[in-house]
Amino acid sequence: MRPEKKPAGANGGPDEHARRNSTAPRHTWQAAPGGNGQQRPATDGEPGETYYVTERLDQIAQRAVTQRWFVRGVVPDESVIALFGASGSGKTFLGLDLGLAIACKAHYWFGHGVDPAPILLLALEGEGGLQKRVQAWHTYSGENYPLNFRVLRGQPFDLRSPADMQALIERAHADGMLDGLVMIDTLNRATPALDENSGAEMSVLIQNCAEIRRQLGGSVLLICHSGKDSSKGIRGHSSLIASLDAAIEVVRNEDGTRQWRMVKAKDDIDGVEHAFRLKIVQVGEDEDGEPLTSCAVEPLDEDALRPRRPRPRGPGQVLAYRAIGALLRASREFGKADAPPTRPCVLLDAAVEEVVRHMVTCAPRSRPYVARRAVQTMVAARIYGCADGWLWCL
Repeated sequence: MRPEKKPAGANGGPDEHARRNSTAPRHTWQAAPGGNGQQRPATDGEPGETYYVTERLDQIAQRAVTQRWFVRGVVPDESVIALFGASGSGKTFLGLDLGLAIACKAHYWFGHGVDPAPILLLALEGEGGLQKRVQAWHTYSGENYPLNFRVLRGQPFDLRSPADMQALIERAHADGMLDGLVMIDTLNRATPALDENSGAEMSVLIQNCAEIRRQLGGSVLLICHSGKDSSKGIRGHSSLIASLDAAIEVVRNEDGTRQWRMVKAKDDIDGVEHAFRLKIVQVGEDEDGEPLTSCAVEPLDEDALRPRRPRPRGPGQVLAYRAIGALLRASREFGKADAPPTRPCVLLDAAVEEVVRHMVTCAPRSRPYVARRAVQTMVAARIYGCADGWLWCL
């Protein structure tokens, strides 16, 4: 019986002999001092050899675009973002309003489409006023308090502490706060005694933010102060702004109005800006009968005042909306039929099947009809777009 042919170079064949005696330089790489100590994958060759693959540009270009946004064009998924401004600019109010819009499934934030996600807030600065700020938002917006917005207790928190990092990650996992947005307010309070001008110390913070994102999914948003010279942007070493995927600056104008603008948007358009003001809202009375007040964010430009998309009505539509939302968040199909290029899409039939699967309280024979009617009603209400058998969120 003819023996099986072995690959060239196997068991010390001539190709292997030539490789071992080649004059090309060969190195055994060691981890750099202070590195993470991770080893490169082993190959069929000697231990320690590097392993790479190459990919053609046409292969890269043909892959489906998978960018997901929490707020389209403003807050990307799988990113580290900063929202910064001078003291009194309103950055904490704006950050809270942003997080609540994402958590409460608002359809727009300053005219930008919103995808719902859980929010975990580390309120390290101005925590005493958080209760009034949340009440002011509730009174002004008329929205219910979202159940998937959590505030981390047990401060102080140090972003450089492995123990604090681990406790944060474990708490988020225990509460199901995954694939959402972790908001740290402020970076200064999360890094006591930090040498902000040290590139090495800033590098540790950047790596730890990336680790939070890796462990929990989603993104990390840092609320930061501007430097002493606010025209120079975010406070701290230049490596911070360089490492961010997006940055939002908040400024206060002389007339008391405020603006936020995108000063950095990796792989997207920067320079987007919107005006707002902090509207005084009464949230109660003190023991002497004097009003207790806080502020809510009130958009001022026309795009921000775009009417909200209609919401699902009735338990059937709400159930269908949630089931389809999970499909859309997991979808890797974008821009199908008439959908915008960055909008995730699912097949209409697959969406109906998923709704049917969740309608456990409905008689089995009625489920397909009820599910399809719920989807069609939401398409007619312009909650969803539908064309050529594809469904997407408007």
